[in-house]
Amino acid sequence: MFSNYEFISREISIFFEKIFRFEENLKRENNGQIEIKTEIKKENLIEIPKIKISAPIIVGQMEKTSLDYQKLEEKLKQGVLLYPGSKIGEKEGAVILGHSAPPGYPVKDYEDIFSNLNQLERGDRVFVYFQQIKYIYEVFEKKIFLPKDEENVLKIKDEKDSVLILLTCWPPGQTRQRLAVLTKLLK
Repeated sequence: MFSNYEFISREISIFFEKIFRFEENLKRENNGQIEIKTEIKKENLIEIPKIKISAPIIVGQMEKTSLDYQKLEEKLKQGVLLYPGSKIGEKEGAVILGHSAPPGYPVKDYEDIFSNLNQLERGDRVFVYFQQIKYIYEVFEKKIFLPKDEENVLKIKDEKDSVLILLTCWPPGQTRQRLAVLTKLLK
């Protein structure tokens, strides 16, 4: 159990870590002006400006005939997970998994990265930087469903568009349902 000191200390650490990451993308000129660098290299990263998400994409791997869910769970602590067998930017489509946590839950290690996924609406943009290519996806639908229906919901194949599904537990921090945000590739 966290003491108040541990909780406040952790929150301060997270705050300064965010500032540090932001400052990495800035450079100071001699006259005190701040200029954003244009040569920022983004690799295997998802950004969703509307809900202020920026997280590394961790690639999941298949273990012969079955998925090792414990290994996948460990990978989710490093960012969001590109589901094994998914293909960014291709007709086969892709699924990216991320954790959600209820408001006020003391989180760490990306445990709340997709908590606000439900705020996305038709037309919102999702930027994916993967293997040195930038992909822009646009939200076209949201679905809430039971875990037993996951396989059918995730079977979406579009003959003309590449589909990316963002997936999390719903409501945040609970496992009784899933929330899927469906996006299609713009470029």
